[in-house]
Amino acid sequence: MRKFWLFILLLIFSYSIIYASKHPFGNFRMSYRDNPQHSAVIGWSGTRNAMIYFDTVSHGTNTQKYRFQSGVTTSNHYKGQNNNFVRLSNLQAGTRYFFILKDTIGNTLSRPLSFKTLPENASSLLIIAGGDSRNSLPLYEMSPKKCRVGFRNGNILASKIVPDVIFFGGDFRMNKFFWRKNSEWQQWLSDWQLTITPDGLLIPIIPAIGNHESSADLINFFDMPPTNGIYTQLFGGNLISLFTLNNMNSVCNPKDISSTDSLFGTLSPISKWQMVQYHIPMNPQGKRYRKREDLIKCWSPLFQKWGIDIVSECHAHIIKTTFPVVIDSSNFQNPFTRNDSIGIVFIGEGAWGAPLREVRADNDALFDQAIYHGFHVLQVNRDSIIISQVGFKNVDLVAQNPSDRRGLSLPENLQIKAGKTGKNLVIKR
Repeated sequence: MRKFWLFILLLIFSYSIIYASKHPFGNFRMSYRDNPQHSAVIGWSGTRNAMIYFDTVSHGTNTQKYRFQSGVTTSNHYKGQNNNFVRLSNLQAGTRYFFILKDTIGNTLSRPLSFKTLPENASSLLIIAGGDSRNSLPLYEMSPKKCRVGFRNGNILASKIVPDVIFFGGDFRMNKFFWRKNSEWQQWLSDWQLTITPDGLLIPIIPAIGNHESSADLINFFDMPPTNGIYTQLFGGNLISLFTLNNMNSVCNPKDISSTDSLFGTLSPISKWQMVQYHIPMNPQGKRYRKREDLIKCWSPLFQKWGIDIVSECHAHIIKTTFPVVIDSSNFQNPFTRNDSIGIVFIGEGAWGAPLREVRADNDALFDQAIYHGFHVLQVNRDSIIISQVGFKNVDLVAQNPSDRRGLSLPENLQIKAGKTGKNLVIKR
């Protein structure tokens, strides 16, 4: 009997080696670890014995014609798979790069793909902001099948919109049961391939930490810096500064307040628009969730001090958009008051496939709310931002934006949900 099981294990191992040699590249992803105008991080699952060949024009599978090449920068084995990353730097701003990967042992090639750097001094950028793609608990929550359909539909929609970047606010997978953690993440990464455009353009993701993952997940799956999910980046030169924060614990420690204050001070003075993303909402519209009094007390004064324009939240599994609001940090019961001239717009709250929740009653600060799978699309100009709530219905009817789109054009038949005014929310500063 022992020989029989040894034979079975040897057979499985041999098959895995043969399969890996024939399929060395999969589950591609892209992120910006440093300067989005001049660098990029390309990741994949599979072999670490690889070279990337890239150029500003496509040469298909002819690796000898590509002008640039690089080896793997860092690799890890995490949750049942190899994750490999190439960090590319000194790239031209506002440029599309075409690339192909080659297995240096088996000489197998990946399919040809591409990515973009963002322009310096951009006049406009198109951004998707959302999160909460986690799968559900059978019988207790929405059907797991419906959750996955919602996530996949959102990914397909992202590939049709072709945003410059996706801000993703956490809760990728349930990630709670040890016997499912590996398969859950492998499924997520597999489904994320639907965000790749039909002609092979990767859409970059900037992830935040939710209550269903750790900093290790962001580091190992996306090669984000080891800063506990807290980092800043400038997009489009000085068009948008993004502050990705971690609010899994109380934020009122004096050292943390001082550190967050300094973080805002690094980029806020030099960018046109300021945006923050984190996971758990400050003043949620999701009915089952309480206000975060520590965020109201300790973060809202900093948001107002540094002129934050938009805050993207998740966690509550609904769609909401507020009017611009000022925040009374001593009023935990009703902290938001509409103020169109200097207020902050809060968007969220995480419905990229996760089980949907109920919403609270309307209030004067609320522009719109709904219960459906969706995300927000931000059309960012120098003088204004147009904020749209976008649903995931009938994605097959949505037209495909060209990968080399110009301006802020949205594809036809996009399911945009207008607010109380009958229009998308527009903020001007």
